[in-house]
Formats: sequence, structure tokens, C-alpha cells
Amino acid sequence: MSPLPPSAFKDCPGLFREVIETWVNDGELPQDRGLQALLKGQLQRTYRNCSRDKLNLVFPLVRFLERHCPECWGSSEAVAEWVHAGGLYGKGRVAVEYNQAINKKEPK
Repeated sequence: MSPLPPSAFKDCPGLFREVIETWVNDGELPQDRGLQALLKGQLQRTYRNCSRDKLNLVFPLVRFLERHCPECWGSSEAVAEWVHAGGLYGKGRVAVEYNQAINKKEPK
């Protein structure tokens, strides 16, 4: 998988754009507790930990994540796997290594 180009993030709410780009592409978990809760699918925690201006952007952010990278959020397990993989960059490295391994010809 290739990382999303900066132009793909134009639909991401501006307040979250930089941190979500880092999350999606690199798998670096945001420091914001409200955003972490949202990524883990914990709506009550999202509500408790987000400021009002951030809460107003939750639905546009969910729409962005669902359209562009649905596998990077939704549960604690999905978030842990995304961190472990290293985001789209990490998934791309794994895919390249896998393809190289299966296409490698054995010496005769």
C-alpha cells in the first residue's frame, strides 16, 4: 500500500489534518485523548475528552477515515494493528518484502 498524498487530506478537517496524515501514513498514534478514543471507536470517551470545536468536526473526520482508510480505526484492536504495521508506509514495506520473497527464484 502506498501512503496517501497530501492532496488526499483536503477533505480531512483542518484542525486534525496534520495529525491524521501522520496517523494514516506512519501509524503514529495521536497524543490527543479524544482523538485516540475516536480512532478506537469509543464514542463516550470521545465526547468526554474533546473540546467543543473538535466535537463539531467528529463526523467530518469519521467520513474522511471511512472513505480513505477504513482499516486504521474503529476498535482498539484495529488501532493496535495500525500502530504495529507502521501505517500505510509500513504496510507498503511489508507488501514489497512479501512480493520480493515470493518472487525470489531459488538457485538451481
